[in-house]
Amino acid sequence: MTTPEALEKINRAIGTLKHQIEADNTAGFYSKNRLLEDLFLPILRIVLHSPSLRNLNQESTNFPHVDLADDQERVAIQVTTERTAKKVTSTIEGFIDCNYHKRWSRLVFLVLSNPDPKYNGTSRKNWARLISGKFQFHPETDVLTPSTLYANIAALLPSEISQIQEIFNQSIFGENHIDIRARLESSANRQLRYEIATRKYIPDIFVDTPAVKEIARHFTHPTLFFHRTLDSFRRQNIFHTQELARKSGLPEIQLPDFGEFENLSSIDGVELAAKTLSKELRDLLELFEKYKKIKYNAPDIFPIEDRCRNFYEQNIFNLQNTGSSWVYNLRELLVELSVIEKKVFILTGRAGQGKTNFVCDFIQNFLIPHDIPCAYLSGRRIGATSEKGISSELTQITFGSAAKSFSDWASIVNSYAIKINKPFVIVIDGLNEHHRLTEFAEQLEYFIDTISDYPAFRLLLTCRSEFFRQRFERLTETPTAERVFYLSKRTPTG
Repeated sequence: MTTPEALEKINRAIGTLKHQIEADNTAGFYSKNRLLEDLFLPILRIVLHSPSLRNLNQESTNFPHVDLADDQERVAIQVTTERTAKKVTSTIEGFIDCNYHKRWSRLVFLVLSNPDPKYNGTSRKNWARLISGKFQFHPETDVLTPSTLYANIAALLPSEISQIQEIFNQSIFGENHIDIRARLESSANRQLRYEIATRKYIPDIFVDTPAVKEIARHFTHPTLFFHRTLDSFRRQNIFHTQELARKSGLPEIQLPDFGEFENLSSIDGVELAAKTLSKELRDLLELFEKYKKIKYNAPDIFPIEDRCRNFYEQNIFNLQNTGSSWVYNLRELLVELSVIEKKVFILTGRAGQGKTNFVCDFIQNFLIPHDIPCAYLSGRRIGATSEKGISSELTQITFGSAAKSFSDWASIVNSYAIKINKPFVIVIDGLNEHHRLTEFAEQLEYFIDTISDYPAFRLLLTCRSEFFRQRFERLTETPTAERVFYLSKRTPTG
C-alpha cells in the first residue's frame, strides 16, 4: 500500500470515529470514551515519539486528571471528548494540585469532538498564569484534535504512517477488526445451549457449592476478589486478639502492611501481592497453631512473665478458642490467595455431583455477566474430532477462519485480556469423557506448557475423581504442580 493510500484510510477512520463519538455523546452514551485511550495509545506513541506511553487507568481506576503518560519522555495526556476551556482549566489546576509537574514536564490534550475547539486570549492568559513555567502546555501544539492529529500523522515517515494505518485497520473501525468479546461470548453460549439440549445442564437448578464458587471466583476474577480477601481479614477482630496476647504476655502479633496492596489493579500485580501476602499470613498461621496447643497444667508454649501469669492462666480457654478461630479463618484466606497465583484450576468429584451444571452455571451467571473472556470445551467434543487437538479446537470454535493459527489466535486473545485487565478463562469440562484418555492426558500437559507463554490465560478443568487419579494425576505433580490448584468436590450437589 502506498503512503497516500494509507493516509486516505487513516483519514477515513478518524472521520468515522469522530462521527460515531459525536452521535453517541449526543444520545448520552459515553461507553466508547474509555476505549479511546487504548485505541490511541499506540498511535500517540508514534506521533509524540513516546515509546513508553502507557494507560494510567490500568494502574489505578479513574486516574485523576490525565489518562496516558510516558515517564521517560515526561509527557502526560488527557483523552477527552469535552472541548471547553473550562475542561482545560480544571485539568491544569488538578495537574498542579497533584504535583504532576514534578513527574511530567508536558501536558497534552487529545480532544475528539466536533467542531475543533477555539480558545480566546483570556483563557490562554489564565492558563499561562496558572502554569507559570511549571510545565509545558501550548494550545497550538498541545491540544490535538482529529484534524491536527491527522496533520501530525501526515508529517511522519512512511514506515510510521504504515504502522498507524495498521493500528486503525485492527481497531473497531478498521477493515480487519475482530470483535473478540462477541466471538468468545457467542462461542460459550453456543456450547451452553448444547449442554441444555442434551440435559447435561439444567439452568436455575440449585447448585449447592458455595465454597467451590467462591474459590472459582478468585481464580477467574483475581483483581476484584483479592481485595475482597483483604476486606475479609480486616473484618476479623484482630485488635481484641492483640490485646488478649499483650495482657497474657504472649509474643506481639505482627500484621501485614496492607497499605502496599490497597491500589493494586493489574492482574500481575495482584498475583505477586497474593504470593507476598500468603507468606506473611502463613507466619501468622504458625503463631496461632501454637495458641491451639496451650493447655492447663502443661508446659508453656510461650515464655510467660510472672506479672502476666495470673491473666494468662485465667484465659487459657480463651486463647485456645482464639487460636482455633484464627487458624480456621487464615486457612480459608490462604486458599483464596493461593488460587489467585495459579494458572490451572482442577475440580474433581464423583459422578452425579453436578460438575457440568456447576461450570455451565458459573459461565452463564458469573463469567459472561462480569465480561470475563472465556471459551468452553468439553472432553467429549475434543475427543470426537480426532484430527484436532485442544489448540486447534479452541481456535476453530471461537474465531473460525478469522485466525490464521493457534499462536495468532492466542496472541490476539491474550492482548485483549491484558487490555481489559481480566484473565482469559478456558473451561474444559469432563476430561474423562474423551475416548482416548492416555493421549488426551499428554495433550493437556503440552497445552498447559503452551499457554504458559500467554500470561492472561487460565485453565479450569473438571473430571470424575476415579479417572483423574488413573489418568490425569500427573498434572498435580512436577513440573506443572506449581501452576495447579486442585480441589476435590466431595459433597453431593443435587
